[in-house]
Amino acid sequence: CTDIQGFDYYVAACCPHITVAGKHPPLRGAFDQLYLVYENHMPHTTWAYTQGVHSGWNATIPVIGTKVYRQPNPAEFRLQTLNVAMVGSKGLMYFQTEEELIDRFTDTWAEMGNVNRDFHGIKPYLLEGTIHRIIDVPDSHIVSIIRSREVMAAIIVNLVTDVEPTEAQCLSGQDVHWILGNNTVSFDVDIPRDFEVKKVYELRSGQFFNPQFSVNGRNITIENVMLGHNDAGRIFVLISDESIKDDMISRMSY
Repeated sequence: CTDIQGFDYYVAACCPHITVAGKHPPLRGAFDQLYLVYENHMPHTTWAYTQGVHSGWNATIPVIGTKVYRQPNPAEFRLQTLNVAMVGSKGLMYFQTEEELIDRFTDTWAEMGNVNRDFHGIKPYLLEGTIHRIIDVPDSHIVSIIRSREVMAAIIVNLVTDVEPTEAQCLSGQDVHWILGNNTVSFDVDIPRDFEVKKVYELRSGQFFNPQFSVNGRNITIENVMLGHNDAGRIFVLISDESIKDDMISRMSY
């Protein structure tokens, strides 16, 4: 047993894997495996990796020898990175980010900045918090609710796909990606009796938005959450004091 357990599992850009031979890792594979590691290592600390821009994902076409650059697209990056927080990880690590690839994959690099900014905003609450509830709707979406003393963070990722990579495509050196489909869902957040919700926001790219929600006793329903390829995952925060928003803004202002 170690003090801190680190682990990685990737599902994009035809990355190498040691799972079932001849079968591409499933879209939800990172969440499932990282959550198993977190559960197995409790009550100790787990840090998890996500997939950065790294030359190890690139390929060379057999016989021809042509180099193929293949890196996670923004949707693949967002989904996998949100998975890290969703499983209760207390550390986020990137494997790996190489400066020379940033100019080739500017959209993914920009999304890395967007997600990192949001994580900075809620970082202390993720560090303190524990998993309150996981809502798992196969082939549709996963929600993880992380509860700390002052904030409940509800993180949702999309599992609906229009295009799925295959192992044969990857082995032949193709640049293939997950393309996510449109998916509109609602989900419930049950509020503990010792937690008072003052405001509900969506946090996206360092900005706050007002989501659609309804209240029934100690249950809040986040309604009509639109997911898709350009909305692979979203973060909602339920805060117990209005000053917490200013605290989050101060950490994201850089």
